Amino acid sequence: MKFIIVLILSLFISINAISQTTTKLDTICFTSDEISNLYDNITKLEIKDSLNNLIISQYKFQVLNYKNLTFKDSVYSSLNNQESKILQNQVDFYKNLYEKNKPKWYESKFMWFSFGVASSILIFQSTK
Repeated sequence: MKFIIVLILSLFISINAISQTTTKLDTICFTSDEISNLYDNITKLEIKDSLNNLIISQYKFQVLNYKNLTFKDSVYSSLNNQESKILQNQVDFYKNLYEKNKPKWYESKFMWFSFGVASSILIFQSTK
């Protein structure tokens, strides 16, 4: 923005210099009000330009933060997916382990208790 202002002013000055060689000096002169208005407009534009540059830098920083956040979110999501797959594999493993190590019919506690009661009754009956 400053470059454009400088370019316009330099263009205006060069036109002014060319016109001074062909015309009189008093026809090109600015009044003090016009000069103060130009100066005020230039300072306002410089302030707006600096504010716009500040806003742009803040937006760039914000975009960078959002990119970092999306990267972290994607990494977190992929790690959660891996964790769920690992946990599902563990569940499948424990199911298979239980099927292989399930107690046999002759290892039942109820059956051994029943045999113990029955044998006690038989011994008690046989001793009578």
